[in-house]
Amino acid sequence: MSAAPDAGPRLPSFSLDGAFYWRFEAEIEVALVATALPALFPLEGVTLPGHWTLSVRSNADGFEFSFNHGHLAKGAIGRRARFSHNLYWIDESGAEQSLRSSDLAGPTTFAPNVNEGTRQTYSGYSTCPTHKDLEALGRRTNGKFSPSSRNKYRLVFELQQHSIAPSPSSLELAQRTSSSSTSAVPHNVRLFFPNVKNHGPAELRASEELLSTASPYFRNLFRSGLAENVLVGSKRRRLGSETPPYGGGGYGGYGGRRTPPQLWGRSPPSSPAEDLRDFDNDSDDGTDHLTFRNCHVEMHDPRSSTEFSYKQVKMTQAAYSTVRAVLVWMQTSFMRFAPLSSSCLPQNSDAKKTRSDHVLDAWRRDPKLPLLCSPKSVFRLAHLLDLDDLEATCVAHFTSQLSVETAPSELFSELSRLFKPWRKATLDWVVEHWDDVKKSQKWKDMMERIADDDVDGAGAVMVELIGALDEKRGPGHP
Repeated sequence: MSAAPDAGPRLPSFSLDGAFYWRFEAEIEVALVATALPALFPLEGVTLPGHWTLSVRSNADGFEFSFNHGHLAKGAIGRRARFSHNLYWIDESGAEQSLRSSDLAGPTTFAPNVNEGTRQTYSGYSTCPTHKDLEALGRRTNGKFSPSSRNKYRLVFELQQHSIAPSPSSLELAQRTSSSSTSAVPHNVRLFFPNVKNHGPAELRASEELLSTASPYFRNLFRSGLAENVLVGSKRRRLGSETPPYGGGGYGGYGGRRTPPQLWGRSPPSSPAEDLRDFDNDSDDGTDHLTFRNCHVEMHDPRSSTEFSYKQVKMTQAAYSTVRAVLVWMQTSFMRFAPLSSSCLPQNSDAKKTRSDHVLDAWRRDPKLPLLCSPKSVFRLAHLLDLDDLEATCVAHFTSQLSVETAPSELFSELSRLFKPWRKATLDWVVEHWDDVKKSQKWKDMMERIADDDVDGAGAVMVELIGALDEKRGPGHP
């Protein structure tokens, strides 16, 4: 009996994570009204997946200029992409006149993504000048532009993807600058934490320019005048009834004028149990405990410096470690995350370390950097501060850490229920790996809990899951 031939290689999956930026720029001469449309032109030398072409066609409202890649699987080009289109008319002197424009803003998405109407992936990227756009350009140019004439158009398409992993340059910059947020001078904003878990009051420092440039939330806060102005230092005039500059009994108060504005709602949790309950035990309150136990962090003594002033914001609903990591990100684009609690001991009996073990191991390897933070805590803070890029980074890292064992609990987590982008990312992962997820013991355990009415908000999530699974199967499938 002859031996069976060797089995060929099996590649269950392949993925490539990395940041990229592509810019397509094409010029075309065409008379939109007189030319028989659609017109199709091949694009040579594009090294992205697909067969790329440039097309011009008419529609009911005007015209459609498109960069086409043909049929590709969802996310074949990128999974965290942004794109923009800009269409220009080029006059006889070579000057550009804008017809349609957009920028690389908004949330990231799959490239290509699925058209919910047809349930097929999009085949390209289009910009569509309307008849009104063309008429407006004709008026702006005093009749020099006419769509019936043969005109030169320039179409610019940008495609950008963010990487999960920080770049070497951002890592080096973070190592050099991460300690600056603990120094009072030369910063002019104090972020005050009145009750850090198991520690007491704490502070971080930043510049108003950095916070305002990076965050629309802070920009509006400072413009509105809601941040408290505080003057401290050796020349500061004291009144007999005035509270010491950092509060009575220590250097952790409110500046003595009035209670400064709280960044978010309710008071700090009153007990450790309530502290750790936030977002399914992935809160950074535990990381704060590790920070102050292992790192040398002091508050500024205003009596030791000359007179200076700053604006103060009271932080009550974000952990010290989370805010410090986000400040470093604002300066350097560097962020690294702690593993999910659902993948560590004690929640995952197959794991070898607790979440705290991972955090301390990373700190020992590089104590210059902030401690690892929860992607959930960073996402919540990024969402509140309107940091879209950081939100996208958190979601991308989170989905890269999902597994068949962790996805069931994450899909029905509190953060998933509260924030649609987080829930959608988890839902997409579960649907993509549905055949394996539905067979897992963790999924069966979760279904038992839902049947016992032990999971808040599970019904709405299940409805979305069923709809997403139906969409994946397509029409005609049971």
